Amino acid sequence: MSKPVRKITHRKYKELPIIVVENHHEVIPFIYKAIGSKYLPLEKNALVHLDSHPDLLIPYDMDAKTVFSKYDLFDNLSIENWILPAAYAGHFNKIVWLKPPWSTQIKEGLHSFLIGEETWSNGIRVTCSEPYFLSDALWAAESELSNKREVDLEVFTLGKVVEENGSDNYTELGRMLRNHIEEDGTYVLDIDLDFFSTRNPFLSLYEKAAVYDRLSELYQFPKNLTIDLDCICAGRKKQLDDLQSFCKHLAAHGNLHNMSSDLKSSPYLPGVIALQSEIEKHYPNADIDWEEVNNAGCTCDDDGLPHHVTSRQDISKMIDVSLCGLLASLPHPPSMITISRSSADNYCPPEDVDFIQESVLKVLTEKFAPCKITLDYQERYYSDTLPPHDVPGPSPEPVNLPMAPENSTSKQPRPQSTDALLP
Repeated sequence: MSKPVRKITHRKYKELPIIVVENHHEVIPFIYKAIGSKYLPLEKNALVHLDSHPDLLIPYDMDAKTVFSKYDLFDNLSIENWILPAAYAGHFNKIVWLKPPWSTQIKEGLHSFLIGEETWSNGIRVTCSEPYFLSDALWAAESELSNKREVDLEVFTLGKVVEENGSDNYTELGRMLRNHIEEDGTYVLDIDLDFFSTRNPFLSLYEKAAVYDRLSELYQFPKNLTIDLDCICAGRKKQLDDLQSFCKHLAAHGNLHNMSSDLKSSPYLPGVIALQSEIEKHYPNADIDWEEVNNAGCTCDDDGLPHHVTSRQDISKMIDVSLCGLLASLPHPPSMITISRSSADNYCPPEDVDFIQESVLKVLTEKFAPCKITLDYQERYYSDTLPPHDVPGPSPEPVNLPMAPENSTSKQPRPQSTDALLP
């Protein structure tokens, strides 16, 4: 008996859209516009995500219903948490995270889990017990979730060609991609340019006071496998709440006087006192950015953020070999391609980002012509002033941005309304 013909419910672009943004969550309005314009189905799309970071967190205090109000949702998203809210809304049910060898936040392999609304908090939670989710207190038992959806996440390492005697397994990559992308299925190919070279921008935060090392101890994820997952998440949530409250108090008052009784009895108080003392000793006249200190601390879980500044020779090898190998392994062209530069916040080295972008666009447009490139980041304002405290890397310098390749259309002005983001 022949297989039933699957009804196609989406349109196809005449020119494959390639959207280039600066901050990664800025791709979401373009994806939502593609859904609204029926170039992507409303549900069950796949996402192939190349990045040094999973970006699979969830805004902890965001009400689950926010995902159904797109403008409210856009206001709640940031670079580390833009994918799973879209999965909870049903737009993605298959996610492939292609990570470089230096990224270890989630172990390789298939992770099948449920995502849903936690009944007592109304937040979005997952049943996956990977430390990546536990360390942000995002785990919940299936019995505590409503409006549940199934998600398949597969983690695969790509880019081993830059390791000594390393090579990528394209046979396995192709098999894995075919498992997640149906023969006529829709998917988004998403590329963060920091996949090829990445910094941990917090490593030199108040470097004279060794702040990142101190934060790594203070914010360390207290994983204890002898207790149940509910207790692990509750303990982690209390730890993060206390530390955030300390930083907010310091930001407001400049000292630790007149704190609440809960903070006075917190086990983390001695560590915060020592941290404050060291920063003020080495930066006596500085206006300490305690919000940034807390943001840096929240990245300190099992492994912290990856840090691997890649040589241009190895960047070229990853693009010419690994990226081209991936494109050859895809079962069919993507429905759209989204690209994040991630250079304004120093995750992708600013001195290399244009080189990487130009090389990646060349490969993509040669493979998928005809393409239409939208350089969204050129229509936005991003400050070229680094924060007043120490940060790694050189100050951004004016660069000549790459021109769209000849087989693409010229850049169009960014519309004021998101209803006109894509054709």
